[in-house]
Amino acid sequence: MSDYDLIPEEAYEGLPQEANDKFAVLVRIAQNNLARLLDNSNSSDFSSEIRSQFISIVSGMAETLGVEGLPKIGNNLADYDQYQMFQVYLAGVVAKVRLQSHLVARPFSV
Repeated sequence: MSDYDLIPEEAYEGLPQEANDKFAVLVRIAQNNLARLLDNSNSSDFSSEIRSQFISIVSGMAETLGVEGLPKIGNNLADYDQYQMFQVYLAGVVAKVRLQSHLVARPFSV
């Protein structure tokens, strides 16, 4: 695994079949790796780059998996305020998809 992989290749193996579950798992992996990389970074340029990569990856996954609710950031991915706004929306989207998940919301289970 590269030190810069937010989602390593092996993370894609054994993912849940359902798109919402897949999205929630991959976001958690990306967030954990993002936090680790930011904690180990002393460079503001690298921090901006890795946050931009995070936004791009998560946005692409959401689009591919049909998960809605994330804001369109535009061209200025390195802007910290945009990153914070994205993280706030992402928290809500992840909560929503977890609630919609058949793993969490079993309406007829006893």
